[in-house]
Amino acid sequence: MLAVRPRNLSRGSRCLTLVAAVALGGFAACSDSGEAIDPDEDEEIIDDAILTLDDLPDGFEEAEPDDDDDPASESIEDCADDAGLDPDDIEENRVVESESIEFTLPSDDIFLSVVASIGSVRDTDPSERLLALFDDDDFQDCMFDALEESFADQGQDVSDFDAEVIDAAADGDASAALRVEAEVSGFDTEIEQHLVLVGRFGVAVQVVSLNAPIDGDLVEDALDAMIERIEDATA
Repeated sequence: MLAVRPRNLSRGSRCLTLVAAVALGGFAACSDSGEAIDPDEDEEIIDDAILTLDDLPDGFEEAEPDDDDDPASESIEDCADDAGLDPDDIEENRVVESESIEFTLPSDDIFLSVVASIGSVRDTDPSERLLALFDDDDFQDCMFDALEESFADQGQDVSDFDAEVIDAAADGDASAALRVEAEVSGFDTEIEQHLVLVGRFGVAVQVVSLNAPIDGDLVEDALDAMIERIEDATA
């Protein structure tokens, strides 16, 4: 097996899942349209929609996700703040978040990790503004610098770091995605983070691959499975 734990590599981009948020507790809220929001109903929709092993190709296994605080999260929020989006607006807009769920495909030569989460928000505007920032050059530069620094902060030996914003594998009502390629502790590493807003629900998929390119169909199928279940539940 590979000596490097992929969850350590994935922390650098996991901080980008700001659309999928922490739970705010069991009280009613109101959407931007004025309709009452029941967090318990949101939680049920999320639990039914979250990625499962059956959504992935044969060979994947359930894994224990790393839920430690990400040292890059504060830096990313600072980037958003510099671009005019107050992190408090994002924090206060959150309703329910799923626990991150992780699946891995280990072998002797490669390692592949898929991490998924879903969160709900009251008002879609802050989330849409956040996703739109991915097209802002200054925000990109700030975000990429924070991600590269986060690998070094975790003791990883990083070289040939290259990051770019890419098209998300699904559109939804708003979306954003990025790809990171680097040599990390001697392993050719690819990371993709995809964020898709579906109504009031933010869907996040992160894929980390060591010594193999990321399969675009895998990412698309994972996103589509969750999005379709959300759309069916909220139609």
